[in-house]
Amino acid sequence: MSLSPSAPALHTSTAAQRFAAAPLSRTAAAAIASPRSSDCDYAGVVVGTIIGLGFGVLSLDPIGGLPLSPGETTQSVLDQLRQLVAMAKAVTPPAGLESFHADLIAAYETFLNALPPAAAALNAGDSQTAHDIVDAASKALDGATNDLQQKYPDVTLQIDACT
Repeated sequence: MSLSPSAPALHTSTAAQRFAAAPLSRTAAAAIASPRSSDCDYAGVVVGTIIGLGFGVLSLDPIGGLPLSPGETTQSVLDQLRQLVAMAKAVTPPAGLESFHADLIAAYETFLNALPPAAAALNAGDSQTAHDIVDAASKALDGATNDLQQKYPDVTLQIDACT
């Protein structure tokens, strides 16, 4: 299993709502509400967050992604992505997954920190620069999640068992 879906998979998804605006699944809500998440509740948060980030970033990439929805701004997209990561960060992972969780949140935050220049470029009408920044950030996140799968193979197996 890859923790990071490909752009074509995101484009062909039948998700009814976009990223952070979509309601949390029951397992994700349970993971956030409980003092310590079950393995499958936690897996739901991990997978849901990475998919949410993938959908959200499409709004900042006018060449390879989607146009902003009516009333949506680059700042609102960034705010929603930050909220999504903050919710994932607030989850207490199952026992033994604390290091994985910290590394995963660090990868999410590195990704988020790379996006404001893309938003600025998009606001300035520079679609190519916005695309290049989003593409580089997405590839870096994909690389980071692949590295996590190598570093924590048992966690990948636990997540796979739940998805």
